[in-house]
Amino acid sequence: MASPTKPLADRIREFALRTFIQPEQRANKPEITIRAGDVHSAMRLRDRMPAVCSALESRKFQEMCGLELTNKRG
Repeated sequence: MASPTKPLADRIREFALRTFIQPEQRANKPEITIRAGDVHSAMRLRDRMPAVCSALESRKFQEMCGLELTNKRG
């Protein structure tokens, strides 16, 4: 489990990778869609949508997942 002392952005990226990205990669999905609201809710965050959006849009997250952001809405 992630350490509470770890920066929120890192915890968001690790959670999204483990919960949303890796299952889709194991299923060999050619395209993966993540809704920031789903991450926010699943992590039981409150008033942290800007942090979730920033973490998911970051180059660090793309490199961590081996993915490229091709579309962003909202």
